[in-house]
Amino acid sequence: MRTLPFLLGLAVLSLAAGCGYVPTRVSERFQPAPAQERVLPHERARVYVAAQQTLERMRFTLARTAEAQGVVLGRSQIVRNEAFKEKLQYEIEINVREFGPGETKIYVWAREQIEGGLTTDGVSIKPLRTHGLYDTFFTTLEQVLREPATP
Repeated sequence: MRTLPFLLGLAVLSLAAGCGYVPTRVSERFQPAPAQERVLPHERARVYVAAQQTLERMRFTLARTAEAQGVVLGRSQIVRNEAFKEKLQYEIEINVREFGPGETKIYVWAREQIEGGLTTDGVSIKPLRTHGLYDTFFTTLEQVLREPATP
């Protein structure tokens, strides 16, 4: 009879000990991922065009471009996984801003979109905090910026 209250008390203490950790992980999942940023020694217009060319080289489709706002949105091809009955697509959003004389700051966000799957029939959009897409994008962007500008 005395062991039941002891076990219940132990269970409550162990749950309370982990409460601080779980909400942090859960809240991070639903927070927007911070942008990956770089300052580049090029004019804004040049970086804006190079960002579009970079996405095209990565075989992304340009879904939205707004030069005045410095916005570029690209989407990858849809990858189908028949085993899990899901479709996967990556999205990269770019914002290009003038940073100083002859310098431009570029902000990049990557997201993963999964449609369907074994657990849901809806669409899940997950912001990517770290992913190889960021490295690939910035490496390709640097290559494009080293090439002569095309009119």
